[in-house]
Amino acid sequence: MDAERFEYLMNELYFGLCLAQRRLGMFIWRTIDWIFYPLKYIFKRFIFSKKKLQEIDDNQKMMNPIMDGIADGISEGGAWQSIYQIAMSVPWFFCWILLGIIMWTFGDKALRFVFMPFASLYIVYAYVQWAIDKDNKSDKYLKKFKKRSATWQKKMERVGIIAAIIALILFIAGPLIGLKLSEGWIIGYFIEKG
Repeated sequence: MDAERFEYLMNELYFGLCLAQRRLGMFIWRTIDWIFYPLKYIFKRFIFSKKKLQEIDDNQKMMNPIMDGIADGISEGGAWQSIYQIAMSVPWFFCWILLGIIMWTFGDKALRFVFMPFASLYIVYAYVQWAIDKDNKSDKYLKKFKKRSATWQKKMERVGIIAAIIALILFIAGPLIGLKLSEGWIIGYFIEKG
């Protein structure tokens, strides 16, 4: 895969993750609003006057654009974290499996070579950072992607959610499988020491 295609795909995934993070934030906000609705109703009905309620509504309308900007910033920050986790989940998974095989095959002598497979995580991190962060590439792509159709944006949001779920599965499964593979060596090591 050439560098330009990788850059485009990473920024496309980043955009989908931004949309998913924003939807998650809105869901949390609505849930909190629903939980506190009775309290809000009591304040509106019995405590505040109509003049005060109108003032609160005017202030809220003035704050809506600011809150939208904050929500966009939070969703983009969450998407940054998610994109790195997704990109690093595949080498993380295979590093643990390779580590399990090395430990099973060579025992404790292999511990001095453990860092080598995990060095690939830093390479992936640097490559993803180059594809998204260098020269504010993500801002250019976000402006471009926001102009696309709502159907395409929903599709990218789903892709982002699916990628995040797969990454989570790989992050959990890698150590479990790797440790299971090395289990024969670990048991043998403790039997020799005991």
